[in-house]
Amino acid sequence: MNTYEKIFGTGPRGLLFSALLLGATAYLVPHVGLPSVHGIPLVGWISLGVSVVLTAALVVWSVKSLPVDARGERLVDTGAFRYFRH
Repeated sequence: MNTYEKIFGTGPRGLLFSALLLGATAYLVPHVGLPSVHGIPLVGWISLGVSVVLTAALVVWSVKSLPVDARGERLVDTGAFRYFRH
């Protein structure tokens, strides 16, 4: 495992695959005909804000639980990785 993979958890192939999936999704969404969500726009913005804050907190918690230099070196079963594992 090289330093790049330790920091980001994936190599260039993983990033390329993610970019291709995002591109395919952006291309297909207008053609699939998904219904739009109607309602109060403020609820959508609040939901987005809460999701962003929770995601950022989870990322920070996981990085603090498993520092970059320890990745791939030892099994971590404390902090975020006590509850979340893949």
